[in-house]
Amino acid sequence: MLDPQTQQHITRLLALPREIARVGRQLTALRAEKRDLEDDLKKRAAQARLLARKTPEFAALTKAAAQEDFLTVAVFEDVQWEEDNKRLKQLQAAIDKLQVEKDELQDEHQSLRAALEGKYAELLERVLTEVKLANQLTTGRPLA
Repeated sequence: MLDPQTQQHITRLLALPREIARVGRQLTALRAEKRDLEDDLKKRAAQARLLARKTPEFAALTKAAAQEDFLTVAVFEDVQWEEDNKRLKQLQAAIDKLQVEKDELQDEHQSLRAALEGKYAELLERVLTEVKLANQLTTGRPLA
């Protein structure tokens, strides 16, 4: 019969793959959303830069560095771009958090599995030793 702690370890070991898969699905969904948002940000930035190039203020700037600064500011002033950029940062934080959780679950799974394999190896060794001793006692032959 298994002791309660070993039973808990086995139960947890069997539950971990479902938890790892759940976190993996969440990561996949967040990464997909992040890719879509990054594409949208690039489009919005390009649109903001294009509109800014059409302004008289941009035409008045003669230096390339000043023009680039003007275009960058135009992107940052786009309210929707700013909101999307904040969401992108939130997504990245959520992805990082879930990745840490997934790594911890995988580490726990590996540790429990190794501990249980070690315990079962001990049990098998003990049983084999007992079988050999029983054979020696019943047959009178020395252990091989």
